[in-house]
Amino acid sequence: VFRDYFDVTNKVVFIKMDAYALGDTIAWIPYVEEFRKKNSCKVICSTFHNDILTAAFTNIMFVKPNTVIENVYAQYYVGATNDDNLFYSPIKVNEHPLQDVAARILGLKPIELKPDLTINYNHLSSRVNGKYVTLSEYGSNESKHWKANNGWQHIVNYLNAKGYKVLVISKEKTKLNNVIDLSGDISLNERIIDIMHADFHLGVSSGLSWLAWALNTHVIMISDVTPNWHEFHSGITRLNSNDLNTINYLSENQTTVDD
Repeated sequence: VFRDYFDVTNKVVFIKMDAYALGDTIAWIPYVEEFRKKNSCKVICSTFHNDILTAAFTNIMFVKPNTVIENVYAQYYVGATNDDNLFYSPIKVNEHPLQDVAARILGLKPIELKPDLTINYNHLSSRVNGKYVTLSEYGSNESKHWKANNGWQHIVNYLNAKGYKVLVISKEKTKLNNVIDLSGDISLNERIIDIMHADFHLGVSSGLSWLAWALNTHVIMISDVTPNWHEFHSGITRLNSNDLNTINYLSENQTTVDD
């Protein structure tokens, strides 16, 4: 009879990020590093955003998704679900902070851990002269969008009047006026440079808001579909009209504008 007591110390562990979303990846990657340090093990990790992570997490070996690694001691899948499949995730993501998903799957304490993704970009200067903010109107789900009539345009006009340039950095094309239109399919490396040098980032519950947080740029988030505890707590100012206990994608997301 062969018996093995589970112990990953000095062993090779493969952790797969089962999510394409940028926000999920940024939320979960610091727990992969915490797992490595706590257990003194060697970690291989697959994500869809390795290029912005490798410089910040030099002790993790990153590989492309769907890479097959033989002879690892243990393998973990980190992914979000709202089903009752406890073998996939022990918690429902709609009822818990997003970061708790990785913490619970990896057996770690569910506390906020903030990655620092500035390391590879600190030497790069701003591409814009003068003070500015970044703005992204869009999220992965249309329900996350702010639907107040001309809400974003009111904010742009207000910021312009205060001497700010407004850089629109969403992948989706914008219809806003009096902005610097950088919307479109532009690399994350360019987005990072713009966000890092902004006075703050404006957006909804989206990957770019998580990215701004990881770049130490203050986030002003408008979200009436996610509870206040779902995203990060530090470096954020939240604007909403609902006091939610769970994610509600049926919300009308009609927070009003008040200069």
